[in-house]
Amino acid sequence: MSAVAELRKYNSATTVLFPLIDRDAVDFESTPVTFAAADTKIIKDEGAAANTTNNPVHEGNGIYSLALTAAEMQAARVVITVIDRTATKLWEDQAIIVETYGAASAQHAFDLDDAGAALADELLKRAISNVEPAAGARTLYGAIAALVNRRRFNVAGDLEVFETDDSTVLATFTRTADSGAEPTKELDPS
Repeated sequence: MSAVAELRKYNSATTVLFPLIDRDAVDFESTPVTFAAADTKIIKDEGAAANTTNNPVHEGNGIYSLALTAAEMQAARVVITVIDRTATKLWEDQAIIVETYGAASAQHAFDLDDAGAALADELLKRAISNVEPAAGARTLYGAIAALVNRRRFNVAGDLEVFETDDSTVLATFTRTADSGAEPTKELDPS
């Protein structure tokens, strides 16, 4: 017997892929087999075994697929067994172990489908005042602050960039000028 481990979304219809091995051989069962209803069983959260809604389908080269319904995916752990129940077995027993994610009742509550986008969204929406105490001018925060926060040229002609409170100076960009023409040649954050 061999086992395949999968991670799938809780309460979402899905398809799992798995190989079948010829009985008493080492080759994949590449000749499509006919499955009886009792050949594929599902066990949800260590409960009683039941027939799966669908039978596996040969995809080619000994790889089979099994479509699982949303109802079949309402468990933290789902185990599928694929066992030839005839007297002369055609294939070795197979198990597919599925852990679910994306719901409080899932094996893993976090939702992989939303995690990356949600994190990026939260970072973009996060107030820059949350990072001010630890960030300086030569950081990504400092660059963003120089674009969106209050800025002014002080009496010395240096550019001051303020924190989000509009009164605390985050950084001063010292101006270097050409004494002859007085153009600003450079701004250096300090």
